[in-house]
Amino acid sequence: MIANLQTLRGVAAIAVLFYHLQPMLNRRFGTDFQSDVGAEGVDIFFVISGFVMVFAYARKERSAWAFYGERVIRIAPLYWTATLALVALFGIGFRPNGLQGYNLADVITSFLFYPKVRLDGENGPILSLGWTLIYEIFFYLIFGAFLWLRNIRDRVVAISAVLIIVVGVGRLFGPDSPYALRVYTDSIMLEFVAGCWLGYWFLSQPRKVGRPVSVAFIATGLAVLSIEYYLQISPNGYRVATYGFPAVLIVAGALLAERSGATTRSSIVLLVGAASYSMYLFHPLLLQPFVNLAAKVMVPEPRMAYLVMPIAALTTVVAAVGIHLGFEVPLTRWLRNVWDRERAGRIPGIRGSMIG
Repeated sequence: MIANLQTLRGVAAIAVLFYHLQPMLNRRFGTDFQSDVGAEGVDIFFVISGFVMVFAYARKERSAWAFYGERVIRIAPLYWTATLALVALFGIGFRPNGLQGYNLADVITSFLFYPKVRLDGENGPILSLGWTLIYEIFFYLIFGAFLWLRNIRDRVVAISAVLIIVVGVGRLFGPDSPYALRVYTDSIMLEFVAGCWLGYWFLSQPRKVGRPVSVAFIATGLAVLSIEYYLQISPNGYRVATYGFPAVLIVAGALLAERSGATTRSSIVLLVGAASYSMYLFHPLLLQPFVNLAAKVMVPEPRMAYLVMPIAALTTVVAAVGIHLGFEVPLTRWLRNVWDRERAGRIPGIRGSMIG
């Protein structure tokens, strides 16, 4: 993983954390946080995901089956664990992450990354953040289908064409189409396309640029977001433009900075970036009890929320790093070893070192 992108993933996860922390503080401390600041962390994740797939698999020979196995191992177990934690907490009387009810179909479709309206009327899986993973898995399905194309440019062109056609189909059916179709054809899928082309550019254009150029890209992306926040521009229906465009600028700036030699070297920062997936999935479960407890032991008034906010965020980041090191890493390593042995048993000559 490129160091600057790992850092950016950590920043994006923390941004999403603050986005979800706001309504919790509103409920418990009477604040009136209404900002969308932090929501764009998801779009940064999507652009990075497109880049990483192109970059990581440019020189790896993988069948679609091997690729899908690796992606499931990376994404599914931690997500399933977080989902089961929500189900268990709900079963003993809590209402974690806003969950008001579910049925067996909700559990099954959540585990299968299939978009569905839940029993309680909410759109998406039981773990509400899982809506982003539905897009990730759909992107992986399309990406894996074109791994047979050895030329990277041809691969990116094919994947881009399919996703653009899919989004176009969604526009033809319109907003009254079935929920699952609206999800899969959402224009947010184009953020993966942008990330793929960044990956192709990074691989095919090794020339360095000056650091001021990378700063200009990042500053422009942040400026666009700041203007949108100030003008209170809603991303609804136009997210690929309002959040996707600045996300592409920020990711491109991080890549340009990496190429110019301005790269993250702090082990702590890189560790937080490595733990970004654990942080993303578990931060609502970690934040909610902390905020509830703080409201009980402190005076629940708005000014106290400004004290709780950084403490809650820092505590959650530390806990997420603990989940990453103590659970995610050993579980993923074990599953990859099992998957490697299974593949080696079916296909002679495959070694464990081939599994990235």
